[in-house]
Amino acid sequence: PSYLPLVQGRAKVYAAQGRLDRALSDYATVTSRIPAPAYLIEYATVLRAAGRIADADAQLDLAAAAMSLFAANGGVDDLGGAQVAIARNRPADAVRLASAEWQRRPFSDVADTLSWALHLAGRDQEALAYAGKAQALGAHPAQYLFHQGAIEYALGQRSLAARDLRAAVATNPHFSPVDAPEAAHLLTILGS
Repeated sequence: PSYLPLVQGRAKVYAAQGRLDRALSDYATVTSRIPAPAYLIEYATVLRAAGRIADADAQLDLAAAAMSLFAANGGVDDLGGAQVAIARNRPADAVRLASAEWQRRPFSDVADTLSWALHLAGRDQEALAYAGKAQALGAHPAQYLFHQGAIEYALGQRSLAARDLRAAVATNPHFSPVDAPEAAHLLTILGS
């Protein structure tokens, strides 16, 4: 019960079930013991879904501080920096950081993050190319499928958007407390 990866997993399950108070309790436990940027960003996402915007921003501040400490020790994690920038709604910073990470590490997680950053920056045609690269590299998690579908929707590619949004929801209907409802909303608009 005290193994943190399992506590984090339970927090994700609680968030998927809509039991945000329990999810937040577990995320508080996880991040108090391991304040890793990925955990802090997840915690901030659930806080935001619960309407606790100031608390979410505080977790993002901690994630940024953790990233700064990592960089001060000679580490480079522009992917984490891009994810913090996305969470803070700073798409230009996210594009810059994710692009730098893509140059070092052309992996599916980087391609997906870069695609979403480009989408948020209003550069959907470029975003679609990177969403395709994330898929071509073999990864098909619900979050990637959602990103691709949302980008296709923004480009007016309705049938492709519906296909990928349906695939995201079929893969995991509770993949994100924020993005899963958005996928369902877009599918409703698309008549799927």
